[in-house]
Amino acid sequence: MLELLNTILQYYCKIETYRPVVTGVSGGPDSLVLLDVLNRLGYPVIVGHLNHLIRPQGQLEASLVKKSAMERGLIYVCEEFDVPSYAREQKLSIETAAREIRYRFLFKLAGEYRAQAVAVGHTADDQVETILLHLLRGSGMAGLRGMSYSALPNQWSNTIPLVRPLLSIWRLEVLEYINRHELQPSDDVSNLDISYLRNRVRHELIPLLETYNPGVRKSIWRTAEIVKDDMTVLDHMVDQAWDNCLDEIGENYLSFRRNDFIKQAKSVQRYLLIRGVRKLRPGSWDYDFSIIDRGIRFIENARSGSVSELAQGLKLFADLDKLWLCGDERELPIWKQFPRLNHQQGVNISVPGRVFLSSDWVLQAVGPTLIEDEDHDEIFNNSDTYTTWVDADQLAHPLVVRGRVPGDIISPLGMGESTIKISDLMINLKIPSQARDFWPIVCDQQEVIWVPGMRMSHRVRVRADTKQVVKFSALSTPRE
Repeated sequence: MLELLNTILQYYCKIETYRPVVTGVSGGPDSLVLLDVLNRLGYPVIVGHLNHLIRPQGQLEASLVKKSAMERGLIYVCEEFDVPSYAREQKLSIETAAREIRYRFLFKLAGEYRAQAVAVGHTADDQVETILLHLLRGSGMAGLRGMSYSALPNQWSNTIPLVRPLLSIWRLEVLEYINRHELQPSDDVSNLDISYLRNRVRHELIPLLETYNPGVRKSIWRTAEIVKDDMTVLDHMVDQAWDNCLDEIGENYLSFRRNDFIKQAKSVQRYLLIRGVRKLRPGSWDYDFSIIDRGIRFIENARSGSVSELAQGLKLFADLDKLWLCGDERELPIWKQFPRLNHQQGVNISVPGRVFLSSDWVLQAVGPTLIEDEDHDEIFNNSDTYTTWVDADQLAHPLVVRGRVPGDIISPLGMGESTIKISDLMINLKIPSQARDFWPIVCDQQEVIWVPGMRMSHRVRVRADTKQVVKFSALSTPRE
């Protein structure tokens, strides 16, 4: 077994003999065998043990692990953590909380000792149990491939791999090694507690399946190996799709180009969504198929401006040409490119004068000023939709800046007395729905005279005989 494990360590786990490896040792048979194997093969081991304060025998287990480390001259680090209290506070199962705290401890230790990897003692039997748990939860192909010999990036680190050298070693082989080398593992009685789902799978479901096929464990394990190979092809496709579809990524959001995303095969879409969630929520790793599938169905049918809850506090938000995965759609960067009015009721604006629309935008009026011949080129060739000039003598004061209300219309420049609903104008110009209700509108006492970023009224246009003008500008201002 030593020769096989040395091959696995070198070729599958990519572990080198001259750099430390943090090894999680609970004191049970699997982790104790892993500790002994690594030591016999000459790997420098840092023994990490976490007392979860779940069982009364936790102190005894810590003492046994310390003794095993000291006998081999290895560094031993032990910490205690009140996992039951943490599980209650975070509303997690004991299993999930214990796993989270244990790996957090091991990877912190790996960082402190500049270890090349964190090694844990998962066996082939653990692999079978994990795959069955994934099936029960409704996992896709990623769940069927189970655990890998080396995982990087992983839930806890982007630089330190999590390795599982015993993943092809069966529990019977572990017990034979224990007897042959006269090791003394601790007896974890919680492994018999069928209130834990994994234990029910181990002690009830697998024995039942063996009544149908005595070799069911090996069949499931081989299936995982086949799926792993198939997934390398799918992973390559997802990598390419990620590069093709990803538009931008920030601290609490990312966006896909919607048309490119929808063109992908459904399976690729699912993995793009899973990868997106993992990018934004690195601490979360496994997802129910139904959650991801619900997200895909939303994407298929979502209208612009639609929002759907996904998982881990994340939402899907459909824009006209983008699909956003985010924590809060109101904080997306797309809104900063549009003027936003924080108050819907009207606010008078003097000429000259200005109105602060929000912390990011200000609307100002300059004038009235006499128009000079040289001004005509600038005014008539203006391409900045957030700046406009109007005929000062055509304005019916006072002027008001307000939000859009149902029924608002405008007679756009060049259309004479013809009108269009501002809501239709916004749709035609592909303004996201979330931005429309907060868009500032400038009105005089007769009509809407300007929608910044869109159109001005034909009535107040600058003519050849205009004597004086007012210049309006909607300006984006950086936060102080």
